[in-house]
Amino acid sequence: MFENSYKTVISDSNETDRYPRWEHVVHEIEVCYSLTLIVLGGIGNVIAVLVFLTTKLNKLPSNFYLVVLALSDTTFLIALFMTGLNTFGVPLLKISGLCAIDIHVTYVCNFLNAWLVVVLTVGRFISVRHPLRRTEMCTAARAKVVLVSLTTVALIVYVPIFWLTRIEMGENTAMCSLNPEFMRLATIINHVDFVFTFILPVLVIATLNASIIFMVWQSARMRPVFTHTPHSAEILRRPVRSLRSPIRVTKRLLAVSSAFLCLNLPFYVLRAMMYLQGSESTSETNLPVLQHSANLVFITNFRINPLLHCVSGQDFREALCSLCCSYTLCPGSRRSSEGPQLSASYLLVHSSK
Repeated sequence: MFENSYKTVISDSNETDRYPRWEHVVHEIEVCYSLTLIVLGGIGNVIAVLVFLTTKLNKLPSNFYLVVLALSDTTFLIALFMTGLNTFGVPLLKISGLCAIDIHVTYVCNFLNAWLVVVLTVGRFISVRHPLRRTEMCTAARAKVVLVSLTTVALIVYVPIFWLTRIEMGENTAMCSLNPEFMRLATIINHVDFVFTFILPVLVIATLNASIIFMVWQSARMRPVFTHTPHSAEILRRPVRSLRSPIRVTKRLLAVSSAFLCLNLPFYVLRAMMYLQGSESTSETNLPVLQHSANLVFITNFRINPLLHCVSGQDFREALCSLCCSYTLCPGSRRSSEGPQLSASYLLVHSSK
């Protein structure tokens, strides 16, 4: 990530000469798409935080991770917006230290994005594999400890970035660039980041997702066997409402983790290819075109989670509707709140008779 981002910035002028047509088109598309993602993503993540904190969903320990994930994604989009302001002639990165802070924030948020999805997947695996121990193992207190630990590790690991960056002045803009004196250290950090934000998370998420899907499929397949007798059917019919919520959460979190795999894969595969081929051979191929495309897919990962919650989570949609009704005082919410009062007054009158 570090190496690729700076390689793109430094080689922009050369690539523009070699590919004058597609470079301009891709650049315009990338700017428009990024701005759209930043605006919609920021709004969506803020709404998701409100839903998780102010509705019935705030009782689930997994939503602590989703709240921090939404905040982390929003912070990443803000850092991306600050970098993009150079395109419009607003060189904020010229301010002393802001360049290093901006890059450090993007690395920390990317690390948190990966490992929060890992933690969510592990928690969902425990809930499916050991449902009776779910309330014991997946608690709010443990979630807070994990969140503090992950954030602390991310902030400390990427501290060297403050020494790796420098401001490179262009014709009308200021760009963050790599300090050539620390090229070896930057390469080491790049390798470590690649392993801990892609290789390990992908292995863990893919393995646990496959296990969760298999266990859910096996459970759904075995359930009809127990419903042949009237007694067993009655037993299974009682807790059906209590089972709906965990199933909804499982579907929603599976969608989040699967999207992480799909949206990160192109970016990191191209990153590995560019590193293996080297800068000279990379500029002679079509990899720069693919790199811009993969980058657009990659940053979509920081915007798409609220949309996934709405599409795949019925519990999230219900909570969102209740949140909207509480702010807009929609007629449905008034009727539901007035209903019990009318019935209570009716009973009071008739009991007095």
